[in-house]
Order: sequence, then C-alpha cells, then structure tokens
Amino acid sequence: MHEMIVQCKYRKFYYFDILGRALAEKAKENSEMSALTKAIRLLILPFRIAWMSVKVVGFLISSVLCLWLGAFVAYWVALTFSYIFLPDAWTEAMWAWASGRYDRHLWFRVATIAPFAFLVGLPFAFLKDDRTPEERRRDEEERRRQLNDDLAAQRFREGLGLPR
Repeated sequence: MHEMIVQCKYRKFYYFDILGRALAEKAKENSEMSALTKAIRLLILPFRIAWMSVKVVGFLISSVLCLWLGAFVAYWVALTFSYIFLPDAWTEAMWAWASGRYDRHLWFRVATIAPFAFLVGLPFAFLKDDRTPEERRRDEEERRRQLNDDLAAQRFREGLGLPR
C-alpha cells in the first residue's frame, strides 16, 4: 500500500482513491471481506463524484470565458477589417451598433472593458519577476538538469526491473 501512495503522491485529490484501491486489493486477498470492499467503494464514491463535478464546472466556466474573450477579439478584428477594406458607411454602422449597446447596457460596458483590460494587462503579469536574466537562465538550466537526472534514474530503474 505504501508503494501505491508513493507512486501517486503528485496526483491531486487521489489520496482517497489510492487508499480505497489499496484496501480493496487487501479485501480481495481475503474472500470473507467482500462487505469491506463494498463499504470502501461506497465511502470513496462521494469524493469521486465531487471531484468530477469540480472538473466539469471548471471546464464550463473556462469555456464560457474563452468564448466571451474570442467574441470580442473577433469584433475588434472585424472593426479593424472594416476600417481598412469596407466603405465608411459600414464601419459607421458597426460603431453605431456597438455604441448603442454600450450606452444602454451595463453588462456590455463591463464585457467590453474587461477583455481589453485582460489582454492589455496580461503581459504585465510576467514582469513582476525580480530575477535577472542570468538568474532566470540558471534556474531554467537547473530545472532541465533535474528533469534529465530524473529521467535517467527512471530508465535505470526500469532496466533493473525495480518498482517506480
């Protein structure tokens, strides 16, 4: 059982699942413990359902945000295209439609300003790093070296037939 937990220690929210599987394997060894197996499955089931619900809700929220951002980027591209290639009347009509919504609806104001602020402010999120370029390069090399060492050790263990 300890080996199973060590193998999967980096997987989030799977500790209950790991423990349940380990206990279920122990129960399978002893045929008298089938009630224990059922009890363990019933104990683990709500956690599995809750975790799957969290993943589904996160997917739905991120999908809506991506569609929302994409719609406004597409509108900005359409306005740019209309300025360059279309007659002035069409561009004015697009601006009139957008400004009419902007004046009448608070949600449109928020939905117009937020993606612009997000796209303009996103590059600044990467500027708060206080390291010098030399320190960043050194850290990146250290990460690469550590990854290569881990991969080499894993291949060596697999070659010897040792468990992960």
